[in-house]
Amino acid sequence: SEQLGMGFKYYNYKSSNSIDNIILRDLDGALYIGKMSDDISIDFIGPFFSTRFLNAKKKNSLLLNFGLGYMGYANDAFLKTVLDVKGSTLGSCWDIAYDFGVTENLAIGFQLSYLMVFLTSLEISDGMRTETIKLEKENYVGLNRIDISIGLRFNL
Repeated sequence: SEQLGMGFKYYNYKSSNSIDNIILRDLDGALYIGKMSDDISIDFIGPFFSTRFLNAKKKNSLLLNFGLGYMGYANDAFLKTVLDVKGSTLGSCWDIAYDFGVTENLAIGFQLSYLMVFLTSLEISDGMRTETIKLEKENYVGLNRIDISIGLRFNL
């Protein structure tokens, strides 16, 4: 309808980093000097519910969106050996956007999004064995993100 809507949202975030010549001392006292790297991917997919408030001329609009869905985390890491770190849980996403009508069906808008999720367990694999680690509450992994975007919106 003109004020309410629903759909699905897919969100993907990728990041990578590496550091050379790190010095690591393991629990046995052995030293490792070498590279450490991360290649992270975070995915969100789920249903989305929207409400839209139009201005008096029905050209500009304020949009509020909310969604709950699957949030997945994957990190192809390297620290002395290749590590595959994964986790998933239920996550939530909120958007607030304002669109300026350019034509009857096209708008340019600004959007602020907030994704919120905390991983309570991680699965870590070194290629030979896989271990699931349940995290204590103070060690939960927060994958919270704030995004600001500018885009075009096509209105039917």
